[in-house]
Amino acid sequence: MDKIISIVSSTYNQGKYIAETLHSVISQEGDFWLDYIIVDALSDDNTSEEIEKVIEKLKVDSRVESREGLEFFSPQGEGSVIQCKGVSVRWVREKDNGTADGINKGLAMAKGHVFAYLNTDDIYYRHALDNILEYFEKYPEADVIYGNSLYIDEKSEVVGMYPPQDIAKKSLYVNCVISQPSAFVKKEVLDKEGGFNEAIRNSFDYELWLRLFHRGYKFRFVPEVLSATRLHDQTKTRLNRADVHLESFAAIAQHAKHIPLEAKAIFTNEMFILGKISRVLLRLSEKLQYAFMHLFAPWYFARIKDKVVAKQAQIFPKHENRN
Repeated sequence: MDKIISIVSSTYNQGKYIAETLHSVISQEGDFWLDYIIVDALSDDNTSEEIEKVIEKLKVDSRVESREGLEFFSPQGEGSVIQCKGVSVRWVREKDNGTADGINKGLAMAKGHVFAYLNTDDIYYRHALDNILEYFEKYPEADVIYGNSLYIDEKSEVVGMYPPQDIAKKSLYVNCVISQPSAFVKKEVLDKEGGFNEAIRNSFDYELWLRLFHRGYKFRFVPEVLSATRLHDQTKTRLNRADVHLESFAAIAQHAKHIPLEAKAIFTNEMFILGKISRVLLRLSEKLQYAFMHLFAPWYFARIKDKVVAKQAQIFPKHENRN
């Protein structure tokens, strides 16, 4: 049976970075077929031109083969950018209702047995897809496999590492310990669970991990760097930080029934004034910082509790509540 992996990129006005993202996908090396779906929400910058350039690169020194009703470009000469068995690229250009909607459109089209999505300012490292498919063969009981991810800046220089952890050792209900671009899911799981929650504008990946974990799906952490997350001023997490917090609290409350004090402390630590005081205390003593945050976290959460309840009602309608 052919190994096919499906990757979806939902994009809007990411022309500055998308060429690097797309190249990091189509040049993946390994013994598999790559089903790549790009969903563009009618970008009005140079996104279309960059996508067209990448598709033209696929045609150089390649031939067309059919698999699962798709046409794949397969390498035929040394000049081919393709380093796997073949690459199929489908490009959808139409209005959507947010990133989660765009990803779900791609999910509905996907042919692979393993699925992931990659934002068009992030990148994969060279053997990421081949390695992840080997991990799914090695751990057939796993429904979700995720690895490490680096942080890069606007110039693609490494500036740090995402702090992922094995959720068997650290509660997912406290913080998102899964790096999204380094996370891969069996497609049958997503088909069964309905994909991503389109009512969530920012934290839809975190909500998915919580939902799958709560429902008993098996997660496997592999300590290998698979991707890089780009940090810049236009990312959702920076532009919409307050809403990210509310969505995350709402997702935790939905699936865990209560929000742990540790989760409140972590998110409170990112608030401007409290976070600044916390960082000053950390320089003096970790115990002082811990005591300060755990003292003020309940107070801060009490101030936003009504907003969290309202957000939970908004993104989890009663008829969708299966808990």
